[in-house]
Amino acid sequence: GPRSAPAGVDAAPPGAKPPPGGAGMTGWDVITPLRCTDGGAVLVNRGWVPRDQVDQVSQPVGELCVDGVLRCGEAGNRFTTNDAAQRRFVYLDAEAMADATGSSPVVLYETPSQRPSPGGGGWPLQRPLSSFLEFHVKPETHLVYSATWASLSGLMALMTAIRLRR
Repeated sequence: GPRSAPAGVDAAPPGAKPPPGGAGMTGWDVITPLRCTDGGAVLVNRGWVPRDQVDQVSQPVGELCVDGVLRCGEAGNRFTTNDAAQRRFVYLDAEAMADATGSSPVVLYETPSQRPSPGGGGWPLQRPLSSFLEFHVKPETHLVYSATWASLSGLMALMTAIRLRR
């Protein structure tokens, strides 16, 4: 589905046409089934491509070694729907994608490697490994949650003590 550019992406990879709009631009994640030597297949998120550069993405050929991070799919919500028949996925439904491609419901997010992009144009652009290690919730948020639950627990204890004294 439509995705924001990976963090830190504001220009095209070397040798590629710069995407319009800079920061805040949207595009697509490129998901490709990878056939393994044992006959099985896994879904590989090869990276992100701007909407106007989708035609610049080519399919990899030959035998490849892919480095990446294993992730589960995403949960949908009542505001988004996938169209598996047309292979248009707004959210990454690993089960439906696996059924549509005959692969396992496992998604491997490819991380940058030394090998050149198959199309030579720099797309798709892989997320840096550090983006999988980032913690997107600030520590202050956890402090607020713990203070809220501590206050609620204290109030409940106080209310219970008052109730038991009567």
